[in-house]
Amino acid sequence: LPSQAELSENYMPSIVDGLIKRPRTDHNANLGSIPTDAFTHIILRDEVEKYVAVITTAGAVRVFDMAGVEKTVTNSGASYLSGLTSAKDELTALTIADHTFIVNKKKVAAAGSTTAATRPFEALINVQAGNYAKTYRITINGTVAADFTTPDGSTASHGTQIATDYIADQLLTDLIANGYNTSPWAVGRYHSAIYIRNTSTDFTLGVEDGYAGRAMKDCKGKVQKFSDLPLFGPDGVVFEISGTEDTGFDNYWVRFEKANNANTSGVWKETTKPGSILGLNAATMPHILRRNVDGTFTFLPWTWGDRKCGDDVDTVPNPSFVGQTIADIFFHRNRLGLLTSENTVMSEAGVFGNFFRTTLTALLDTDPIDVAASHTKVSLLNHAVPYQDVLLLFSDKTQFRLAGNELLTPKTVNIRPLTELSNTPTVKPVVAASSVYFASENDEWCNLYEYFIDKPAARIGFMSTANPDLDPQRTEILYK
Repeated sequence: LPSQAELSENYMPSIVDGLIKRPRTDHNANLGSIPTDAFTHIILRDEVEKYVAVITTAGAVRVFDMAGVEKTVTNSGASYLSGLTSAKDELTALTIADHTFIVNKKKVAAAGSTTAATRPFEALINVQAGNYAKTYRITINGTVAADFTTPDGSTASHGTQIATDYIADQLLTDLIANGYNTSPWAVGRYHSAIYIRNTSTDFTLGVEDGYAGRAMKDCKGKVQKFSDLPLFGPDGVVFEISGTEDTGFDNYWVRFEKANNANTSGVWKETTKPGSILGLNAATMPHILRRNVDGTFTFLPWTWGDRKCGDDVDTVPNPSFVGQTIADIFFHRNRLGLLTSENTVMSEAGVFGNFFRTTLTALLDTDPIDVAASHTKVSLLNHAVPYQDVLLLFSDKTQFRLAGNELLTPKTVNIRPLTELSNTPTVKPVVAASSVYFASENDEWCNLYEYFIDKPAARIGFMSTANPDLDPQRTEILYK
């Protein structure tokens, strides 16, 4: 067409400015022999320190400064780079300060093998109140294991015999007399609480107090209310809190902690279910290329956070990238994010290595986010680009917008489709000035699309600028 050119050397056509000179390129240094399929990443630490990271398909990791001087790199995570067939297509990276996260798109992320410590079959009996002329009884496996009847209070000396610790001591003495202090059994008293343990066989437990269950409570495995737990006990004992319909939270587990194992009070802290897998397999997760204080670099596994509460099946399941490959990594709203399949997974706010909830008693605004791109067709996400206050997500055929309210939280997050445009999965979209550019190709040509904010209408739009059969001035389409 009369408006088209066959060749443009050292000039750039601009819709706004017309034909302008191409910005100059300065040659800094020659990095030597770099394979054509190597992955490269620019590390802009600050205005002074800038580096080029090069990772080959064979797994070699090299770093150069802008003068071409190669830095010393200690490769402690070479196994993570195994299995590559084309590093430039199968690796992606993100730099945050002195840490550059490297993602192997072919590596399947896996759960770890370390589990929370298991507990023996155990129980705590809490003597909460002492009453005159009442029988306190402990039943184990349907058999009376201990009982004690308090005096009737006819004399003043009976007052000391209804103290909760005195009643607990009498019951403990009876348990010992009946053989519950010999292996595999063990018993002990912690102030007004009695501890019973069996290291080999589970057992049933029941208590009677002659006061409608208000003077003595038994805790074994699961209790309904947190207030049922005693203030005394051995360090490390774990119980599950089942809650009621009024509490509004999932079942959670608590662990008793105190400074020593003496007869002192302690605190109950939320913990993981005994035997649950604690975290992630760092060998299969993204690694980091870390700049050291002496100017050298180390490629090594990153420390990922462990599960701090709940179990690994129902209450705090693994993030959706476990068992999947990771397609991209990004940083948005003070969270580290990973793309896998149709899901966007973002870390706890301000804690880049944690992808697990920190408590089950409430859903916190800072908790990790794991949300799927809902659509009528399967949309495997390839790229994530933080843009303005939203996150743009790109699949092969669809573009999505991830946003929340003023705060991005698990309660407010949502993903909505924006446009239905083809996107080349091997070319990551780029933010330049106030626009986002992404590519699409077919058998005949390549399209370059531009996302931008339409300020007056406060809408996101796109413009196609590379299709030779279309007039760019006439292909502008705005989307709310």
